[in-house]
Amino acid sequence: MFKDIYHNLVKILLEQDGWVVTHDPLTIRGLTRKIHIDFAAEKIITAEREGSKIAVEVKSFLGPSLLNDFYDAIGKYELYWDALNQNDPSRILFIALPIGAYDELVLEPFIQNTLRRLGIKLLIFNPELEKIELWIP
Repeated sequence: MFKDIYHNLVKILLEQDGWVVTHDPLTIRGLTRKIHIDFAAEKIITAEREGSKIAVEVKSFLGPSLLNDFYDAIGKYELYWDALNQNDPSRILFIALPIGAYDELVLEPFIQNTLRRLGIKLLIFNPELEKIELWIP
């Protein structure tokens, strides 16, 4: 399995944000083919509230075309969402992408419309500052 260039950084950032990475990668079984999502993580909020569970697909957006990278990310998100919905529906799926890609591509109105229509959740990180900038649930 190929790991994205930012895979290890995003894992560290999740842990610094209080998440416990439980799977690296998260393998969805029970399907005809195995599906591998970069991470699964859990975060216990308080003793009174149940924990949150997420899956994160890391995308670098370093290809020659940001739009083609976006197509790839959307396709994977849709496939992974369906697999999670069947096998682990309590887990929320996010695409992790660098802030540069977010600023250049995702702020476009038609891209925002697509993200909203498909319900895609984003984790925006800054690779230079090595921090999570924004969660878009």
